[in-house]
Amino acid sequence: MWEVEDHFSVKIGGNYCIDTPNIVAFRDDPIFVLKRSEDGYLGIWFEIFDDSGQKVASVKRNEIYAAESGRFSFNGTQDSCELIENSTGRVLCGIKKRSEAHPMELDVTVETYLPDGRLFNATPDSTTLGSIFMKGNVFQGCGTALAIN
Repeated sequence: MWEVEDHFSVKIGGNYCIDTPNIVAFRDDPIFVLKRSEDGYLGIWFEIFDDSGQKVASVKRNEIYAAESGRFSFNGTQDSCELIENSTGRVLCGIKKRSEAHPMELDVTVETYLPDGRLFNATPDSTTLGSIFMKGNVFQGCGTALAIN
């Protein structure tokens, strides 16, 4: 009988989460969440906000949905997708999976604002949150990698 893998590893903003389902929690509310479906597919869920607090996109099970048409465009393949702001050409979110993310299951970058207005910028190599700079950290087997209060 086929068994669904319990373990997972993802890279977000130059940091690694291994068997850690909540990547970011804000005031005890998980806002970046990993879930594995019954068919074994690992997905990430989170919202993307601009500096005025407006939701500009949602990520659900590794798929990006823009909140308004015309402001953003998408670039992607079977194993990767990007949300691009048309006015600046800036990539606000990138998700790599399968062969594009190897040896991780997912490799995620995102530029979003938290509910308190702080910028959370997870680039391919590092993550910044205010004056905090993180690179190469490994979060393994914890409920939440980054808890912000």
